[in-house]
Amino acid sequence: MKIIPEHIVEKITLVQKKPLKVFEIMIGMLFIRNWEKIKDENVIIFNETVRDEVLRIYNENFTEIYEERFLKYAQYFNNISYVYRDEEGVKGYCFFFSKPLFSSGGMKKLCTVYSFAVDNKCRRQGIGEKLLQKGIREMELNGIDTVILYVEVNNESAIKLYRKVGFKTIGEVRDICSPGDRCFEMALDISKDTEVAAAISKPSREWLDK
Repeated sequence: MKIIPEHIVEKITLVQKKPLKVFEIMIGMLFIRNWEKIKDENVIIFNETVRDEVLRIYNENFTEIYEERFLKYAQYFNNISYVYRDEEGVKGYCFFFSKPLFSSGGMKKLCTVYSFAVDNKCRRQGIGEKLLQKGIREMELNGIDTVILYVEVNNESAIKLYRKVGFKTIGEVRDICSPGDRCFEMALDISKDTEVAAAISKPSREWLDK
């Protein structure tokens, strides 16, 4: 397991032990099929022209590598796979996946940060914040109810960044980012639906009550 230094704020990954189920992928893809984009010359969707550079950043930042799944999710959820690129090249990426959340109020739309990293040479330039903000603005525009991410509990600088863009801590979980870790589960409730917040935080509360 790679220990993330506290000063590295622009790096987070969700490596699920169990990949998304087929029905979750299919419904999640439907959520983003007619995705309305916000034009940004520096933040683009993942494509073949940036593939190699994105993979380089991914491999340089993480020791647990799931490259095949990484590329599949980038394909399945392409509209919410953001890459920061300028005249100097690719500097970072933030990939999300979408899935349904079932609550007593019906089915809600949930997006989760799958993998997020900034090139080591390009830290402290605001790139991570720009990637997150671009994704959040588009999710607000396209009716996503809630955005979720996971971050190691000792990564104080990262937590500060996520709070800055609107995320709140809703619980603590283990073995999400990597084996044996402790991570905060953080959420940005776009819909302001109390049932959604309760449904999301339930697994965390159950873990904490053990």
